[in-house]
Amino acid sequence: MGLEQIKMNIVTQKNTVQISVRKLVEYRQRTGNLDLTFFSGVSAMEGIRLHKKIQEIRPEEYSQEFPVSMELDFEDVILNVSGRIDGVFEYPDQACVEEIKSTRKDLDNIDIPEDHVFWAQVKCYGYLYARQKGLENIILQLTLCNVDTGKIHDVKKAFTTTELGAFFHVLVDACLQKVRAVNAWRLKRNQTITSLDFPFETYRTGQRQMAVTVYRVIRDNGQAIIQAPTGIGKTIAVLYPALKAMNEGFAEKIFYLTARTTGKSAAESALKLLTTHGLSVKSVTITAKNKICFNPDRLCNAQECEFARGYYDRLNATLDELFEQDIVNRMRMESVAAKHGICPFDLTLEACDMADVIICDYNYAFDPRVYLKQFFLNENKDYVFLVDEAHNLVDRGREMFSASLERSLFVELLRQGRPEFPKISRILGHIIRWFSGKKTRIGQEGGFWSTTEVPEDILPLLGKFVQLAETWLLHNPQSPFRQKIIDVYFEVSNFIKIAGHYDQTYATIFENFNFDIRVKLFCLDPAGPLEKALKRCGSAVFFSATMTPVSYFKKVMGCRESSINMLLSSPFPRENCLVAVLDRISTLYKRRWETRERLAETLTSLVGQKRGNYMFFFPSYQYLNMVMELFKSMNAGICTLTQQPNMRETEREKFIESFKTENCYTLVGFAVMGGFFAEGIDLVGDCLLAAAIIGVGIPMICPERELIRRYYQQKIGAGFDFAYKYPAINRVLQAAGRVIRSETDKGVILLIDERFSKPDYASLLPNHWNTVRVKSHSDFHTILKKFW
Repeated sequence: MGLEQIKMNIVTQKNTVQISVRKLVEYRQRTGNLDLTFFSGVSAMEGIRLHKKIQEIRPEEYSQEFPVSMELDFEDVILNVSGRIDGVFEYPDQACVEEIKSTRKDLDNIDIPEDHVFWAQVKCYGYLYARQKGLENIILQLTLCNVDTGKIHDVKKAFTTTELGAFFHVLVDACLQKVRAVNAWRLKRNQTITSLDFPFETYRTGQRQMAVTVYRVIRDNGQAIIQAPTGIGKTIAVLYPALKAMNEGFAEKIFYLTARTTGKSAAESALKLLTTHGLSVKSVTITAKNKICFNPDRLCNAQECEFARGYYDRLNATLDELFEQDIVNRMRMESVAAKHGICPFDLTLEACDMADVIICDYNYAFDPRVYLKQFFLNENKDYVFLVDEAHNLVDRGREMFSASLERSLFVELLRQGRPEFPKISRILGHIIRWFSGKKTRIGQEGGFWSTTEVPEDILPLLGKFVQLAETWLLHNPQSPFRQKIIDVYFEVSNFIKIAGHYDQTYATIFENFNFDIRVKLFCLDPAGPLEKALKRCGSAVFFSATMTPVSYFKKVMGCRESSINMLLSSPFPRENCLVAVLDRISTLYKRRWETRERLAETLTSLVGQKRGNYMFFFPSYQYLNMVMELFKSMNAGICTLTQQPNMRETEREKFIESFKTENCYTLVGFAVMGGFFAEGIDLVGDCLLAAAIIGVGIPMICPERELIRRYYQQKIGAGFDFAYKYPAINRVLQAAGRVIRSETDKGVILLIDERFSKPDYASLLPNHWNTVRVKSHSDFHTILKKFW
């Protein structure tokens, strides 16, 4: 039983617990293996269409989607079990309750045992209906339909209400044990939250204001966009009031959403800190499947993976052990999963039902492919979204709501498996020819062209491929080509799904891509899909050190007009941070070669005043490498580290660790703006003395970025701002935020570009910055010497 379904409301001094028939059944009746290599073979939309088709051909005595419920009043709890029956045949002398299940399995060779969840579900529906109608006997019908052939097979069984009642109450008894455990836990949790004080002696400037705003937003089911400078303590300033709101019944579950692993670590650390001050709270951190899987090279089925074999037989005992834990991070999840021998990723998703706080990536709340359907199929006003580093949500949103396909994907599948799947091969040939037919136009347009029309002519071919692939996968569980087809299947399914969202905020791109032909459904404006996704929660708080200007983020993130906008000043002394603007060196692309020596000399001056750690942030790898070689030739004795494209996680961690000590020598890191090292890392004290930011961070001009510019220019007359300037300034501010992280930190931010002195850029810089304009090289030397 998913603990998510247990919602506590005080009714005559008892807890009222709402639970669906499906969840009631699954808790006790699920057994056997986990099989994620290919789900049921039937998509949700196919299942819905098939249900409606069957319901429409039923006689007039048939009632569709019949609601049933039953309230069970126990000494300590009221259990409200409810559900919706697919259909009921209501004859004068007999009633028949029908449950419809769609499948791709051969109906001639299918047998559903009576202890299967399907029969358990229809038994519960039958009992609830018979109780409501006062019947002593009832017919139950399990109707199976093959989505490919349309063939229908139904099985009928007769039961007395007494028989069904005995079965139903066995399920209820098992449910009550879990309900009472959850009740006891929530009582303990709420008591600890009630007595929980803020974990520091005082609030930092602006921190209490932020916490109060977060509490009120959750209480009022509102939204807020909060720009809070680095070091203010944003994580604790959102989690502490969110937990207080949970204690008062304004939040059932808190989703702490992040874009990076460092954000997850910050949330875990904040909760751990609160537990040292008396808090008892259950949190689960979701780790990506490709990182936590014990057998990443095997398929997720009982034949290939021992952690899928007998998964459901061991699941409840594993969840019971996890329920005794409070903060369940990746390490703890892996440990418990290994002990019980079950899949750690799927266990994580199951454990989320019992969690008060779920720490996870954005995509588990927003991405239409992987969002947590166990929570978000319906709107829930008691869910809270805390969106960390929310400036990342714009580009991530575009990625989540876009989809692409390459010709080579289908060519490779056809080349490797033509004899294995002739029907699929034929449709692959049609798809490949469709791609080849675009080659001439792409060449005529210089390798890239776009349209505002969805490519309707490819969708039927892709749909046919999906249908054939589903059937083939169902009947070929051991084929060596199985994983290859699954990979293409999900790529194609995602493309079709995104095509269903296509509207005026999309563009279709055809282009040459890595010696291949690619078609892409490109989301220009993620506001609409994000606004829809935000309806999955009651309240949302977006927070970051860089949300400039707030009006831009409010528009592109799909926030309500009524959302609260908050800009907080730095809590630290202005004199601790020197912001030097050197506007006499141009970093424009056409001037970079001629100004490279002056730039390298300036960076040499920056590191020459004081030994320690420095970071230089560039707008591109090409520019970085150009200046780095010159800098190294001028400073042979200085240690340097360089960010590389596509660094592995271990390489990134090693890079950061080099800066987490106050070195007695000079260490310089060369990195790119908008990259991993430009945000989300804490370098406190003298771990980072200064950051030089070379250029205003304008994203590289490319066809996709130009499509965004044209879209916003036509829509609101602010194309350059939305496509280039606002994303750029937030990159600058993120990189600058690495310098001052605490009250005692002292450091330098050097801004190098003539545009930083121009009003349209200068007006976007924080008001609390102590900005000094550098007039000359000698002037810079004097300013630095005086500051240090």
